[in-house]
Amino acid sequence: MGHRTVIPLLLCFSLIVCEADPVIADVTDGAGNVATTESATPDTSDSEDTGPSESSPESVSAESTKATEAEPPTSRVSADDAPATMEASSDTADIPPVEVAPSATPASSGADNAEPSDVSAYQTTDSTGITTLPTASGADPADGPSKDAATGPILNELQIAGDTVNDDFVELYNTDEAAFSLKGFELRRKTKGDTATKGALFHAFSDTDTIPGHGYFLWANKDGSAAFIGLADAVSTNKTSPALTTDNSLALFDDKGGMVTSVTWGSGHTAPFSKSIGDNPGKNESLVFDRETGKWSLSKLPTPTNHRKETVEPTPEPAPVPPFGTILINEFLPYPESGSDEWIELRNTSAASVDLSGWALRDASGRTYVFAKGFSADAGSFPIIDAKLSGIALNNTGTETLSLLFPDGSVADSFSYSKTEQNASYARTGDAFRLTHVPTRGTPNTFDPEPVITHIPPVGIVRLNELFPNPKTKGEPDEWIELSNAGDEPVGLSGWTVRSGAGKFTWTEKTDPTYMTIPAKGYLVLPRSLTRLALRNSDGAVSLVARDGTIMDAVSYETASEDASYGYSGNGKYRWSRTRTPGLDNLFGKEPKAKEVSIPKKGYRGVLTPFSTEGNKKKMKYVWDFGDGHRSYLASTRHRYEKTGTYEGTLTLRDGTEEYVKPFSITIAKYPSRNLHLTRLCPNPTGRDTDSEWIRIRNDSPKRVPLSGWSIATGSDMSKLVNHAILSDISVDPGEEIILRHADSRFTFPNGRAVIELRRPDGKTVQTVEYSYGKSVPDDAVYADTGAGWVWILASEDDTPETDAAAVDITAEETGATLTGMTENPTVDRIGFDEFVSLGTPVRADLPDTLPRVLGASDERLRNGSEPNPGKLFLDTLFRMLNSLATGTV
Repeated sequence: MGHRTVIPLLLCFSLIVCEADPVIADVTDGAGNVATTESATPDTSDSEDTGPSESSPESVSAESTKATEAEPPTSRVSADDAPATMEASSDTADIPPVEVAPSATPASSGADNAEPSDVSAYQTTDSTGITTLPTASGADPADGPSKDAATGPILNELQIAGDTVNDDFVELYNTDEAAFSLKGFELRRKTKGDTATKGALFHAFSDTDTIPGHGYFLWANKDGSAAFIGLADAVSTNKTSPALTTDNSLALFDDKGGMVTSVTWGSGHTAPFSKSIGDNPGKNESLVFDRETGKWSLSKLPTPTNHRKETVEPTPEPAPVPPFGTILINEFLPYPESGSDEWIELRNTSAASVDLSGWALRDASGRTYVFAKGFSADAGSFPIIDAKLSGIALNNTGTETLSLLFPDGSVADSFSYSKTEQNASYARTGDAFRLTHVPTRGTPNTFDPEPVITHIPPVGIVRLNELFPNPKTKGEPDEWIELSNAGDEPVGLSGWTVRSGAGKFTWTEKTDPTYMTIPAKGYLVLPRSLTRLALRNSDGAVSLVARDGTIMDAVSYETASEDASYGYSGNGKYRWSRTRTPGLDNLFGKEPKAKEVSIPKKGYRGVLTPFSTEGNKKKMKYVWDFGDGHRSYLASTRHRYEKTGTYEGTLTLRDGTEEYVKPFSITIAKYPSRNLHLTRLCPNPTGRDTDSEWIRIRNDSPKRVPLSGWSIATGSDMSKLVNHAILSDISVDPGEEIILRHADSRFTFPNGRAVIELRRPDGKTVQTVEYSYGKSVPDDAVYADTGAGWVWILASEDDTPETDAAAVDITAEETGATLTGMTENPTVDRIGFDEFVSLGTPVRADLPDTLPRVLGASDERLRNGSEPNPGKLFLDTLFRMLNSLATGTV
């Protein structure tokens, strides 16, 4: 773009720029639309790259989507140092080089996302049951459109089958802070081989469907289970596509028919929906979208959530049936004296009458007596059932079992015995039964006198050594309790009691002698068939009490691992073990622990806080409870606290048998004020814009500021801003300036009109910069903050600026238009005065020759964010006409 033939005219007219009145000129943008601008559009016919518009993804060239092969190291620019030299083309002046370190391209919705590779299967599944899938974002344009920014509702989680084939659901998430109306939005599905562009309508949202800010919206199949139907915000209404199945694609379309987001699983993909992310999910498995990484993952623990943030809770394990409850077998006479009848006595332990309609008594042979409708037991009463009425005949010899059944057939109470004595009844004493020679039909039980035992060892000699509360056997008849005796003498247990929950077992002289004594330095295993005690699978507690009431030992546990025993490991501690050792010394495996734990003590509201750990075993499950109602099941994760305050959380590691729990406390505060601001940017460098565009950030804070978590948002206007996180691990020292490029933040600048925002990690905007340059910004033009306002600095033609002797000698210091940090590097040779026009007034600025020379008599005219000067507009137009005539381009 040579201008030497018209230099005298340019110099003459430059002196009258400030005299004209303001006018507004209309110029045409790259799409042919007319827009109001401040001055005529510069001639960019020789520009190598006008740059893509961020609001038009289709305009991105094939070249601009290629991943960068290599990037030079990061370059810093401080207030005391000018940037190093970058070689310019023969048509431009020297421009400072800005080099950055390479950085992996994240999965984001920016215009320059790298192309994803095809994925035909899921990646490896870790011990948490979560499988990482490749991201579906950044797909090839041929596979369907994608939204410029992740705003508003997106697909967040879906399931194609649960306990039944109709237990499918789709969960949306609102990425905005404000509530969002789903009016006009649609879910559309494509089955295997479907070639329709938009597939088939799956669900149309109603005019009243709204998704809360940062909230959820749940769709469920109308033929699914009651749990899903009751939870759903909307159920299926479209008869043609009622359910999700294998080899499907699902997309969310907005109220204008544009695709917002899509996901495909299995095989049979057809564009424009996204490519398949892997094999079909199985029964009770869901696909979950990670909004931080942009990746889909497979979860074996689906969490469908509605707009009230309610989710399907796992079905709790039913509590074990207690050995007795409100109605109990209290006493029975299996071997009456000649001429008398057997009888069975019940007891109502409550203070209210109980209807026994449908209850039953049953013996070991299967003979059953069902209580007639209307049969009831008064409060505290002892109902009697005679053998003549029940038809039940209890054994006098051999093993016999008498059971009391609830109406549904489950056991309410039961007792087994193997010996009897004539005219002696079995009577309840606490949780056990004793033979007594004083039957008490219809009245409280009495027993034979018990021998007095005086010797009780010191506490700690006899203990609860090992418990087996949760065997695999159905009904859990194989439960047992083991006692140990650390003393040098045997210990008699007559009169002692072992308790479990509300039940208890007491030793008497009638107890089988095999279980009456613990040998010295030995063990005694008490089977459930003896004690009749049911050990709980959760919140269990067992105690051992001596005859005089002394508590010899007590142990409790929260959750019983299946087929594992809970044994004493020394120093007052108990551990779970897969190696059960009844009657032997306890054995344990390697205890689960966290080798490395990184838990911050403080964080900031609205900012992702990192948490990480590593277990000492290969197969470990991790649970982070952050103390605010949210959890994570990953070893390393990040969490965003929405409110300030102090939170008490826990980290739990499980190896399938034992668990390790570490509590922690974290204080969340408001993000501190940091005085960072943008000082310069280059939206249209010579060559490929994506790799060469740069922006400069200055730290005027008194402290060093890490840029991790900060972001740069760009777009053609405020409604089309796309946020680009700063990816590089960079910090800015006080007074220092640093230059970032695309590899550091994935930003792109429109070449005609743009809005740029600098945002803190909590999402708040600290600075907004706007520019408008008609059709396209000239090659290598720099938009700079002079202190008095933002101005364009345009590249000159050669290294020797031609100055006008008649120009007004006004320094940048006098006008306040200083270029901070750019003229103090002693290693850079300084040139004479370059003339540039600011607000129509000729101003001289003393600049180093390594910088792009600002507007002078031999350069393009200067543009800034001020109101246009009419004389300046007139001269610009005239200059271009004269240049064209002189160079023969017209």
